Amino acid sequence: MSTPADWRFPVFASAEVDRAVLALCSPRGATPAASEPDAVLARAAALDLFPLAFHRLRHAGRRVNSRWEESFRANAARNLWLHHEQARLLELLRRSGVCAAPLKGTSLAELAHGDLSLRTQVDIDLHVSPPDLGGALEVLESAGYRRTAPAGVPAARLAATGDEFTSECSLESTAPMPLLLELHWRILPLRHAELRAALRDADTLPPDLNFLYLSLRAAADRWGGLKLLSDLAHWLERRPPEWPQVLAAARRLGLRRILCLTLDALRVYFGTTVPAEVEAALASARPRRFPPAGIANPFEPQPPQAASRLHRLRLALHERRRDQVRYLLRLLRPSAGDLAAVSVPGRLGFLYWGVRWLRLSGLLKGAARHQPATAHS
Repeated sequence: MSTPADWRFPVFASAEVDRAVLALCSPRGATPAASEPDAVLARAAALDLFPLAFHRLRHAGRRVNSRWEESFRANAARNLWLHHEQARLLELLRRSGVCAAPLKGTSLAELAHGDLSLRTQVDIDLHVSPPDLGGALEVLESAGYRRTAPAGVPAARLAATGDEFTSECSLESTAPMPLLLELHWRILPLRHAELRAALRDADTLPPDLNFLYLSLRAAADRWGGLKLLSDLAHWLERRPPEWPQVLAAARRLGLRRILCLTLDALRVYFGTTVPAEVEAALASARPRRFPPAGIANPFEPQPPQAASRLHRLRLALHERRRDQVRYLLRLLRPSAGDLAAVSVPGRLGFLYWGVRWLRLSGLLKGAARHQPATAHS
């Protein structure tokens, strides 16, 4: 294990084309002269950074295959449609008294780039508070969405599951085109009443909470998703949040370590400059040691993590003992996967605690009907 003095955020070896993509997609956008544009765009597409890379190459006057122009236009058109559909759903939810807010998606595209066309998006992510989950599902089902995962779990039971890393319910619509919708009800280690109060007079999360939420999402992917990191780098360059507010919220919520590692990732991949006072405020949260598997290589496909390793990694992200205890206690509670794995009558709901123990121990390995969705937006 590394010692406190020498642990650093790892720098993974990357090919020339990878470095060209990172240079193109950094906030200051250097255009590599020697790289073949089509090869750069193909690699950017594989890294989920295609729209921004294409936009930069086009404005630099580099000639590319016409199929890339078609792909860019198709992505822009889909994003515009998703933006309008998201607005429609938010209005329906609010009319029904459900407090909802957009997460990532086109809202992040506007925040980071000021342009809906400069990031990829394949689904819509919305936040609702746990007490509102049942009402939100009713509204969305009446709007033509069908719940897909976890299927058959009552909303009240579902709302009691999950944490800031895992709480989501998938719905899909097929008209006028296939669309995945993800509902999230625990997005920060914050009481839902506080979060609802923060959303009362805004259309989205306040900047300090939004930056911490996105840092949490980066941590959930072990900082292996360059698209989200690029979005954060552009946000900081374009309109940085009020750092005192971000630092105060990170301290209060126990997220300083996650914020520290996220800023490290932005510096490594996109050359983000972090104010000295922010570095100093986060110095004590820097991990003294960190599991080697805790940071993913964004240039290589990542195999699925075993549950035991994943939970050890997430424990290491908590710098406060009370947050580690809170995580362990929640880990012992029945999850959405447990609820979907076995059907138990409502009056025998306590049996799910036994199901949880059996699944944690590996004695029950039946195929659950719920599989966590991969975040694409």
